[in-house]
Amino acid sequence: MTSLRCPEAPRWLAAALVGMGAAVVLFPAVGAVGVPVGVLLLIWRRRNVGTWVAPVVARWPALAVVALVPLTVFPVVDWGLALPRLAAMLGGLTVAFALADLIRSQRELVAGATALLVVGSGIALLSPVVAEWPSYKTPVLPALAPLYSLFPQLLSGVVVGTARGGVHVNQLAGVAAGLLPFAITLWVFAPAQRVRVIAAMSSCLLGGMLLLSQSRSGYLGAAVGVGVALGWGVVALRPPHRWAWLAGIVGAMLALSIILGGMVRDWSITAESAYDSFPGRRELWDRALLMVEDFPLTGVGPGQFSLVLHRWYEPLILAPGTYVPHAHNLLLQLALDLGVPGMTAVVSLVVTAVVRAVWRASDPAARRVAIGVGAGFIGVFVYGLTDAIAIGARGALPLWALLGLGIAIDRLARANEAARSDRGEQPKCV
Repeated sequence: MTSLRCPEAPRWLAAALVGMGAAVVLFPAVGAVGVPVGVLLLIWRRRNVGTWVAPVVARWPALAVVALVPLTVFPVVDWGLALPRLAAMLGGLTVAFALADLIRSQRELVAGATALLVVGSGIALLSPVVAEWPSYKTPVLPALAPLYSLFPQLLSGVVVGTARGGVHVNQLAGVAAGLLPFAITLWVFAPAQRVRVIAAMSSCLLGGMLLLSQSRSGYLGAAVGVGVALGWGVVALRPPHRWAWLAGIVGAMLALSIILGGMVRDWSITAESAYDSFPGRRELWDRALLMVEDFPLTGVGPGQFSLVLHRWYEPLILAPGTYVPHAHNLLLQLALDLGVPGMTAVVSLVVTAVVRAVWRASDPAARRVAIGVGAGFIGVFVYGLTDAIAIGARGALPLWALLGLGIAIDRLARANEAARSDRGEQPKCV
């Protein structure tokens, strides 16, 4: 098994950064201590290893995101809202690059992918007792409505913007839109039986959580992501009976497009006034576009959307003072949190990591992980057309880990290049 030959950060350092970054994302109060400690650990890495982060191409847009932070905080009004979001964004970036640092071989890449499947399964298993299930909106699948009374909500007073402080189901749907295509890719195409079994269990659990969420955005994102994963996998990996596979995928996608089209049509003509309705979303998008036009370079600042919305861009449909966590469009929300330059840097980071992973993956297992990562982020961006997981939200943590797997594939490719070198030269690690 090939291992990296570049100068490496100690495993304890990479593991510590992953843990610290995850803690900052999940527990905002940790940020006051976690961010300075993380900075000190990165300085130690720079002095002793020679680089701030793993030496991959994706580090450049990531550094651009960090460099733009002083610009994005310029319009901040409420620092109590902004600082936790900023800390969580920096924690998420740390998780992605430290995870790539921690993975040193193809076997560890598969282990990391399996661990993410287990995390996704854990989220799905916990969802019945931590989420506020959608009794507050017209159900997409009314037959599921009686189930919600069976779920005791054990988490309260934690999440801002929900009635009882539980996790919003649309955030769970966004996580499923990213992880379900990844899980199904490994379920169908992974060469190892053990990985396929874990991926199958994770797919079933994530799919169940997604169905219960009643999120149209989640349904659409996951459906597109899974379709891309299966089609991409069949074309790239050429399994037996691939033409039958392709015919089945096309047929299933056509059937799903009819079902989802009906859901979208019903949603577009609803008369509900909440921001979960189509008229409410359309008004939010209009207001968000006005904000981006007024603050193109800086945005309105991390976590400031609801405050700015009601103070200077008062909506007509939403009740006065209604807390709105984000603009319900991923790209708009990135532009509002970080400005258009910051949005461009984040999108460039994801695209670079995915493209490099797909292009550089040479090991069969790495190719399958790369396809899953790419399909997962396609699902997230499709979900993000009508909803969003803000970059500093807790729900973004699994997606940061998914990004880290993509970055790790590019990093591992350097080991293969060194192994194939006739002269045994070390790859350049700066």
